[in-house]
Amino acid sequence: MNNTQFFLMSDIQPGGEWNAVQNMICALKKKKHEVEIIYIGFCHNKRLLLKNVFAHITLLHQSRITKPPFHIFRALWEEYTCAIASISYNIQRFSPACIISTHYLLTLSAIAAARKKHIPVIHWFHGFQSCFFIDNTKRTWKERILFYLEKYALRKSSIIIVPSEQSRDTLFRAIGPRTNIEVIHNKINEEFYKNISDKDKNEFRRLMGISFDTKIIAYVGRIAPYKGIETLVDAYFSINHKKYNILLILAFPSFPLDTVVFKSIQKKIKDNSKGKSVRFVSGLNIYNLKRLYRIAEAVFLPSLSENSPLTMWECMASGGLFVGSPAGDMGEILKSIDSRLVIRNISVYEVNKSIQWVLSMSDKENLLVRKQLKEKAQESMNGTEIERLYQLLNF
Repeated sequence: MNNTQFFLMSDIQPGGEWNAVQNMICALKKKKHEVEIIYIGFCHNKRLLLKNVFAHITLLHQSRITKPPFHIFRALWEEYTCAIASISYNIQRFSPACIISTHYLLTLSAIAAARKKHIPVIHWFHGFQSCFFIDNTKRTWKERILFYLEKYALRKSSIIIVPSEQSRDTLFRAIGPRTNIEVIHNKINEEFYKNISDKDKNEFRRLMGISFDTKIIAYVGRIAPYKGIETLVDAYFSINHKKYNILLILAFPSFPLDTVVFKSIQKKIKDNSKGKSVRFVSGLNIYNLKRLYRIAEAVFLPSLSENSPLTMWECMASGGLFVGSPAGDMGEILKSIDSRLVIRNISVYEVNKSIQWVLSMSDKENLLVRKQLKEKAQESMNGTEIERLYQLLNF
C-alpha cells in the first residue's frame, strides 16, 4: 500500500475499547506522522474525539435498539444504508489504503462500499456485544440479532485484529478456525507507567475524604452485566468489618451505564450498608485513576467475559495490585506472577477469600507482587505492537 491514508470506523464512547483504539492510533501517529486517519462512525461523547489526530471526521446517526424486532430491522437497515453512502462518498474523496472498523455494522457497511474498489476491510475485535458465552436458547431477540450480524461481519472481513491469544480462541469457537486473525495487544496510555509520589497519593486521599488508616478495595470499569460487580459487592459485605477498616470504591465512566445493574448494586448497598461504606466515583481522569490504582489494596475484576482488559494493564503499569478472573488473558498473565491473583470461580465465597488474602498480606509481600506486576506490564507493552500494525497495514 503506497497510500498512507486509512479510514477508522468506530463507536466513540467511554470504555476500554475506545481507550485501546485511541492509544494505538496516537502511538501510530507519533511514530509515523505522514499517516492520515479519516474517522467515520458513531460518537456518544464529542469530548473524546481526537480532533488533532484525525484529518477528517464524519459522524453518523445511530438508532437505539429498544423496539420489537421488525422495528429493529428497519433501524439497522437505515443505519447500514446511511453508512454505505457516507463511506462510498469518502472513498471517492480520499482513496484510503484500507479501512479499520471496530463496530460490526460499520464493518458490514465498509465491505459493501469498498467491494468494487478492492480496499481491504480490517475488523478490530474487542469482544461480542451480544454476550457470546450465553447459550443461544437463552439469548434475548436483541442478542440473537446482534450475534448473527457480528459473526457475519467477522467472516466477511479481510483481516481480524484481536487483543489476545484468548480472543483468537474465542473467535475460533464462534466462527471456526481462520488464517486471517492477527494478535495485536492493546496499548495503554504511557502516563500510567510514570511513578507518583507519596505526596500525590496522600493528596488523593484528602481529595476523596478517605482516612489514611482505611484500606481500599476498588473496581474500575463500566457498570455492565457480566462484570461481576454484584458478586464483588456481596463479597465485600460478607467481610468482617470489625476486623478490617475497609472501603469499596466503584470507579466507572459516566457513560455507558447499565441502569438495571446500577440499581441492583444500589439496592444491595442500601440493604447491607450498616456501618459499611461503598462509594461510587465516575469520570476520573488518567492522573486520578493512576492514584486510585496506587492507594488501593487491590483492584478487583471478577468478570465472566473479557478479552484483554485495559484495567488490568493500567493497574499493573501504575504499580497497583490487581486480582482478576480467568476470563480473557487475565488468568494466564496473573497466574505467572502468583496463582492467588486469580479468582478461580466467580462466587461470593471465592471473591471473599481473595479479598481476605489481599488484606492479610505483609507489606513486604505486597510490594514484591506489585513490583512483579509492574515489570510484567512493562515487558508486555514494549512498543512492538505498533510495528506489527505497520506490517499488517503494509505502510
